[in-house]
This record gives sequence, structure tokens and C-alpha cells, in this order.
Amino acid sequence: MLVFTVILIMITVSGFIFFVRWKQKQDELRKRQLGRLSSRGEKMLRTFSMLSDRYFLKETKLFLIEYLLSVIQQLKQAGINTEFIHEQYNLTKLYTEITSGKNVSDKRRVNSQVEFEQTQSTLQFLIKELRSLLDGNSMSRVMIRHHIGLVRFSYSLAYRDHLVGQAKQDLEHEHKSRALEKYRLALAVMEKHSVVGLARKEASRLQNMILDVEDALLEKKEEHKK
Repeated sequence: MLVFTVILIMITVSGFIFFVRWKQKQDELRKRQLGRLSSRGEKMLRTFSMLSDRYFLKETKLFLIEYLLSVIQQLKQAGINTEFIHEQYNLTKLYTEITSGKNVSDKRRVNSQVEFEQTQSTLQFLIKELRSLLDGNSMSRVMIRHHIGLVRFSYSLAYRDHLVGQAKQDLEHEHKSRALEKYRLALAVMEKHSVVGLARKEASRLQNMILDVEDALLEKKEEHKK
């Protein structure tokens, strides 16, 4: 009986030690995961100042603010103190300003090759981060995919603006045929996102631009015939 009791105590102690070590490893793993979340949150937050509102749709910005605030809440609950958690006030303020309509929108368009490449690089980063949320996240996968689609549209919108900017330069140099090709390519890009309301508006504008250039080319052709 004594031997059995000793064995039982040893098993209990061993099990307790195993549980404590397992719990420590789980806590360390959780802290590392939250540390990575904090680092990724900081990088994601930087995109807010790198993108104009034309390429960062209000709906997606609010969605990401909500996500970043949830990350900060997780960090605080775990007792992890990072620079990122101090952004809670600014993020909450920004969210309130956007939802109340007090936020001043910045609708700048890409105006150079460098701006175009930087914008698309930033949008690619956002797409990658949104995709990562599909794995093991409590948020709706349907909602995440919806915002991935919106960011992809923004990626195409930057390309549309870049093409239109080049087309306008072609028109200034009387290269109407080149301009027409770029307008048509921009239209094809927008038509791929026809489910997005803004894409349909942009497509309509591009159709009018195309008609104007086609009319100008037709007039020029008629003049040559005379």
C-alpha cells in the first residue's frame, strides 16, 4: 500500500511538473505570436499614411482599424507592453472621425512612376496581410475575402490612373492613337471589377474619354481625305 501511494505521488508530481512546463511553453508561444501580431500591426498602421484615400477605401480602412484595435486589446490582456498599444487612442479617434464624416479625405492620384510603384507595393502588402487573416482567425472569412477584393480593385485603380496619366501626356504630344490604346486598356482593367460601384463609374468616364479621342481621330482622318 505504501509503495502504491509513493508511486501515485510520483505520478502526480510528474504530471504536475509536465503540466507546468507545458503551460509555460504555451504562454511563451502565445507571447511570441502576440509579439508578431504587434509587429505586423505596426507595419499595417504605416500603410495608413502611405496610401491616399482614393486607393484606401473607407470600408476597408474601418475594417482594418477594428482589427488593429482588437490586436491591441489582446496585447493588453496578455500584459504585453509594446509601442503599438499606445496607438489605441489615435486609432479610436480616426475611426470616430471617419464614421462621423469629420475625417478630411485625401484623394491624391498617382502622379509618377515612383508613386505608382510605391502605391501598388503597399497594396500588395495589404493583400498579403488580409490573406494571412484567413488562417486561424475568428473574423468572418467571407468578410476578409470581400476586403481582399476591394484592395485588388484599388490596385487596379492605381494602374488605371497611371495609364490615364500617360494617355494625357500622349494627347499633349498629339499621339492620339497611343492615348486611345491606354484608355482602352484602362477600361478593360476597370471592367474586371464591375461588381464595385466605383469601378462602374470609372468605366463610364473612360468610355467618354475613348469616344472623344475616337472622334478626334475620325476628324483628323476626314481632314486628310480632303
